[in-house]
Amino acid sequence: MAGLEPSNPVAIDTALQNYYKPADADRAGMSRRDYRDYIIGLYMRALDSKYEAFTDQLRAGGRGSGLGFDLLLLGLNGATALSGVSAARDLATVTAVTSGARSSIDKRLYFEQSLPAMIAAMDAERASIKSDIATKQAQPAERYRLSNAIDDLTRLKQAGQVDSAVSRMTKASEADRDAEQERLNAITQACADISIDAARLNFDFRELVYKDAAKRPDRLRAAAGALGMPLQPNQVPAWSEVAGKFDISLCDDDKKRQFIGNLTNTIQQNGI
Repeated sequence: MAGLEPSNPVAIDTALQNYYKPADADRAGMSRRDYRDYIIGLYMRALDSKYEAFTDQLRAGGRGSGLGFDLLLLGLNGATALSGVSAARDLATVTAVTSGARSSIDKRLYFEQSLPAMIAAMDAERASIKSDIATKQAQPAERYRLSNAIDDLTRLKQAGQVDSAVSRMTKASEADRDAEQERLNAITQACADISIDAARLNFDFRELVYKDAAKRPDRLRAAAGALGMPLQPNQVPAWSEVAGKFDISLCDDDKKRQFIGNLTNTIQQNGI
């Protein structure tokens, strides 16, 4: 059937018309479910190809050539402005050009540093949507229609955009901020008076429990048990949970020292 080659995906309107026709012969002999999955595959490959080209361009744009072009434009503008002006105005223009160049560098460096995180965010969002589509494809055509699949493919297309990546990163940052704020509020409420030794004792606790990666799981479990944290069999608590419990439960420095000493003895006695 014309237009079904992978390099030339059939138009959405045409695909929908073919999908709802009663005879399989109108879909090159495919059932509605097979045709739905075929169209999904065509468009997913096309979207993957476009996304790969897009991210390649982003990575190429983040390299030094773009910075050289920015500086070239700034230099030409500066040379034009410098011709035929007084020494005082020369200095002002040079200052403006230098400031502009630094701004260009800052923006370029920010872009280079942010780019991997943005691409990772887009990759994660696209992987999540692809997984959702694959799960829905197990359903019959009556439950997961081609029109539903097109909506999901549209989401997949939108996930490969920088603004979507920034939105995902922002939401993740806000969630981290809220979690840390809740932890800080809990610590502040539980420990009204924080001494100058508290930070050092927290550091000592971290060094004891977290520093050795090979022994970390056993030491995290030992610390959590000593702090009275409920654990499932073979569960390894997160460091943030153990550290938060340590902060909240032991406001007094002497209690922290005693706890660290007792935990050290437990670790040595159990060889962990």
